[in-house]
Amino acid sequence: MTEEPKSMADTPIDSDTPLDETVQVEMESEIEVNTHAEHVRNQATRLFDKTQSLHELGADSRCVLELAALIYNVPFPPGKKKPINAARKLIQAQVYEEPLSSEQQAVLASVLALQHGQINRKAIQRLDLSPIQQREALTLAALLRIAIGLDQSGGQQTFIEQVELARSELWIVISGPDVEVDAAAAQHNARLWSKIGYPDVKILLPAEAKARLMPFPEPQESMGVESGDSFAEAGRKVMRYHFAEMLQNEYGTRLGEDIEALHDMRVATRRLRAAFDVFDTAFERQEMKRHRAGLRTTGQTLGHVRDLDVMIEKAQHYRDNLPEDQRAGLDPLFEYWQSERESARKQMLAFLDSREYQEFKREFNVFVNTPGSGVRPVSDNPPEPRLVSEIAPILVFTRLAAVRAYGAVLVQLAAYPGTVAGRKAAGCPCSSDLSGEPPSRERAAHRLVPGRLG
Repeated sequence: MTEEPKSMADTPIDSDTPLDETVQVEMESEIEVNTHAEHVRNQATRLFDKTQSLHELGADSRCVLELAALIYNVPFPPGKKKPINAARKLIQAQVYEEPLSSEQQAVLASVLALQHGQINRKAIQRLDLSPIQQREALTLAALLRIAIGLDQSGGQQTFIEQVELARSELWIVISGPDVEVDAAAAQHNARLWSKIGYPDVKILLPAEAKARLMPFPEPQESMGVESGDSFAEAGRKVMRYHFAEMLQNEYGTRLGEDIEALHDMRVATRRLRAAFDVFDTAFERQEMKRHRAGLRTTGQTLGHVRDLDVMIEKAQHYRDNLPEDQRAGLDPLFEYWQSERESARKQMLAFLDSREYQEFKREFNVFVNTPGSGVRPVSDNPPEPRLVSEIAPILVFTRLAAVRAYGAVLVQLAAYPGTVAGRKAAGCPCSSDLSGEPPSRERAAHRLVPGRLG
């Protein structure tokens, strides 16, 4: 057996002196494994495995993390002026089943020094570690800290149930009798993970996870509104229908190969906003305000690109009908519009990737899939209308009266469904006859009154 260095405490902090790769250090004390350390190790390695696609570390790094979890709470040897040497001394005071390479020992020493507060994140750069090793040490230290937080209660009964990588967050779902205490500690300890460039961590309790991980709605052939539905739940069905249409076109909008995908996605947001107007009184004001803000921003962001698509398309048709020798005169205009469109599209993609948009989708998805959520209480004394059959006739004929009041202008209004009357009719639960396109106001009223209201 190769003899270990005589005095690691005398080794400079940035020393190039290697630790013998073949040595299995045999000191007088073995790793003292307790239930807390075992629990931390199990949660840390589970996190390591579930986040491997992010950090791309291998089996050697996983071994280092296991050892760090088992000995992180062993008292740190004195030697604040040379914390890495003190960490190495702690490492050598253990007996391992397999020998550690010099690289593993160097990374492990850095992880322990970080965990004991002997060095900070920025001090890693001054150690005798390669950039890859620096990244490895910080990553393992970050995972260890989260795992330690998951047993803040000391009960070893909080477990990781699921790890999901969202677009901009890492969701860690935990369960157990002490989840509230342990979740708060793990969330606090997750700051290092975010600071070194990984997605922000969100520690989720089971109930919250169920809501956040709820599947998005699939497009349906009809909205499924019935005359016996409460007005609020009818509104929820209408919103879920158009929300599914919006989500269905998001991929094509991102891809950008067919401008109709963006058009359809924007139309869905406009119909959602119309539905908000129609069913506004059925829900709590703050609930609607929160979702309306996200929807408005989404529609505006899509609209910037869509408006340019329309202008470019119409101008293209105009240019195609010009004599050949006159078409080049419009080239500067097209170049300018294309430049503006590319800029607007970059902003749109950035928004679709943003946490703001992801949060809007998740929260709105929970709302449209949770019956009773956000519903405004309806008084029974005196009784108030609450069913579709009681409220829809009033809405339909109110809209019909408003449209007919325009008289000769009605034809012009029909040509522009984006007007207030057109938008609100498009959002009415009965106006599309569950086919996706708003019929005339007269047909909508005719369909509602005789057959659908009982």
